[in-house]
This record gives sequence, C-alpha cells and structure tokens, in this order.
Amino acid sequence: MGGGIVSIEVEDGCAAYKSVGGVVYSKDGSTLVAAPAALSCENDVFAVAQGTIAVAAYAFSGIGTGDSSAITVVLPESACELGEASFTCASVAQINLPAGISEIPRRCFSETQLKDVTIPGTVKVIGNEAFTNSSVVNVILESDVQSVGKCAFFNCSILASFTLPSTVTSLHATSLANTDELRDVTIVQGSPYSISANGCLLTDGGKTLIGTVEKDLWQSYEYVVPDGVEALADNALCQVESVVRLPSTVAQVGEKAIGYSCSNAASTSPIEGTVVICPSPSEGLVKYAKANRVPSTPRRPTAR
Repeated sequence: MGGGIVSIEVEDGCAAYKSVGGVVYSKDGSTLVAAPAALSCENDVFAVAQGTIAVAAYAFSGIGTGDSSAITVVLPESACELGEASFTCASVAQINLPAGISEIPRRCFSETQLKDVTIPGTVKVIGNEAFTNSSVVNVILESDVQSVGKCAFFNCSILASFTLPSTVTSLHATSLANTDELRDVTIVQGSPYSISANGCLLTDGGKTLIGTVEKDLWQSYEYVVPDGVEALADNALCQVESVVRLPSTVAQVGEKAIGYSCSNAASTSPIEGTVVICPSPSEGLVKYAKANRVPSTPRRPTAR
C-alpha cells in the first residue's frame, strides 16, 4: 500500500487490545479495531483474523489512499457486524459479505474502489450513504434485501447497472441520485417499484414518484411527470434542471421535491399539464400542492 504507518504493535501487558500482524484487535479477538494506513498485504489480499465478529467504526478508514493498488479484504464467516464508515475512503477493490451480516451501515463503503457489488439477501438493510462517492459500476441486490437508505449510492458517477429485487420495500428518493451513467436498471417482477419511459422511479402502482434515473432524459428542456402520478416524494425531482410538467392528478408534493438546480419560480393554473419552473437553491424548501390539488406559490425564506 502507500506511505504511512505500516504496523501497529500493542504491548503484551495491554488489557484491552492486542496486535495481530500489525493490526489492532480487541483483547479477546472478537473485534478488529484499527488497521494501519499502509496495511501490509500479500498479493494485495488482506484476511481478517479467524474468529473476528465485528469490524469497528472507521477501522480501515483511509488505508492505502493515493496508492494505485487497491486490496481485497476477506472477512471470516464469523463476521456479523460492520461498524459505521468502517471502510470509508479505503483503497478496497473487493470484499466478501458473510451470511451473518444483516446491515451495511452508514458510509460503510463510501469513497472506496469497489467495482462489482452483489449484496446478498442475508443483508436486509443498506444504510444511508453506504456507497456514496464510490467507484461501483454494477450493483446487484439479491432477493430478501429490504431497505436502501438515503443517498446509499449517491454520486456514484460511473454506476452503470442496478438490479432491484421485489423484496425491497423501502427505497429512498436519493438512493440513486447523481448517478450520471446509470442506464440499465432491472426491477424484478413483483417489486412495488417501476420506471417510466423518461426515467421516473415510481411506486404505489405508479401513483407516487420517488426519484429519477437516466440523466440524459431529465436534462432535456422539459421533464414530463407521467399521468396518474398523485404525489411527489421528498427529493423526488431534486436533480431535474429543466421545466417540470405536472399532470393535474398531482395533489401532494414533498419537501425538496422540485429543484435545487433551477432558476426562477412560477406555477400556472391547476389544469392538465401544469408547468412548474423549479426555484433556485437559495429559495429553500418548496411545497407546490395542497390537499385540494391547487399548486401553491413556492415558499420563500422569511426575512430576518
């Protein structure tokens, strides 16, 4: 790996920790606590000690940063817990996920060099920002994954394909935000989600729009929300940088649902084909629709 500390040694008399191969573990060996920045690996493979149950928060954070050689991390079958941001900013290209791991916590693999990622069904929850800013290209969520958190794959700029199983019942609107190269989204039959021809990510039988995919489509001058959509979830169209055309069926619009990137702000009368020009970032949160389906004037910050 790159420059920096190559080994962390713990004196034999320490009651809380021990060193195994220059890596710090809890005294009983159940938790990997910290790896050195220039972790020594044979053939770019690092095997976590057998019997390890948990990888602590930030344990591998920053290892090998700046080095061209990313490593493979092998977790033992005993491993069942990954800490928050445990691999964030680490030069890790591959990792296995043993059956005991049920959650990928917040920022666990953010800013890593992982490329092809398959999340086994034993993992039920993918936490907020779990892979944000990472180098993932192909992502498969296997059956039994249930929840994908806020910004889980946010700003994964080269993400090209994504498979969503029918078991996912909680998918945050920003889970796939800023994935500019995403063109291939496979939604398994039976999923509560669907994608419209222009990249609207829908749920509730097409009545609720929760997000967008396929940047080329939503960068056009006018972005048309499909007929029959009744609600825009929080953050649903926050990426769209053009005129947004809402059908008259829209009765509910969540916070930040329409735009941070657009200039001006206006709404026409509540008729079929209502045109909404997104507000500028400085105008803050926006709620356009009320219970009676009349679009509201964009809310502006209160003067202080």
